[in-house]
Amino acid sequence: MLLTKYFPYRVDAGSLSSACTSVINGYWTSGQRRNLQCGNDPFVWKNYPGTEVALTYTNWFRAEPSCSSGSEHCIQLTTTGSHDERWNDARCGQSMCAMCEMDL
Repeated sequence: MLLTKYFPYRVDAGSLSSACTSVINGYWTSGQRRNLQCGNDPFVWKNYPGTEVALTYTNWFRAEPSCSSGSEHCIQLTTTGSHDERWNDARCGQSMCAMCEMDL
């Protein structure tokens, strides 16, 4: 399942990994800038509509978040090259699969 809008989204535990092999190298998390503005606008987790949780842990790649072109407001977990398993701020409208939380 590809998601191209803002988070949060909850999706089934279906085979995300196989569906995601042909898209941008990474996964969306529920992290995004609080007000979708660059500068001092903090990143928060938006796990459910209308909720925000402050970040208590970060794993940014060097020189990130950069807010390139003033339009990178969502947190991507990267899965390739020197960025592997680090965070990048990316445009929220990019097609990427979601890293999901599910109740077991």
